Amino acid sequence: MKKVFFIAVIVIICALFYLNQPQEKVTNEYKEVKYITIEGVGNVKRPGKYKVPEDITLDEVLTLFDLYDNTIYLDFTIRDGLIINFEQVVANPIIIQTATVEELDSLPEIGSSRVNKIIEYRETNGGFMDWNTFFSVVGINNATDQYNIKKQAILR
Repeated sequence: MKKVFFIAVIVIICALFYLNQPQEKVTNEYKEVKYITIEGVGNVKRPGKYKVPEDITLDEVLTLFDLYDNTIYLDFTIRDGLIINFEQVVANPIIIQTATVEELDSLPEIGSSRVNKIIEYRETNGGFMDWNTFFSVVGINNATDQYNIKKQAILR
């Protein structure tokens, strides 16, 4: 009889212990995913129209279209109905790091004063690490002008 009483007490203690534990709240809330449509045309491996989550990132968009190495695009804001035109850099682009004065001067929006800034920067710093630095040094802030230069030149 003592064994039965002892087992009953242990079962009751375990049950009370279990009932006093904080229980996880089970919710049936689902985050509704909203979709937008974006389209990529031009110099990409996977052109087309895609339905994507509205919170897609720029890197995810570029991965989706799978750009070729020689592909450029004008900056864009991700939104529903967006059509992105991916263009190819010209066949023989000017290499900014090694270009002559004449080659640099042939680029759009680059005149003699900007050519001098480019050459001075190359001599002092060994070259440009990225386009942001290049455009900052030459003083070109307009996105369309930057894009037109990128179509004809590469940094390397």
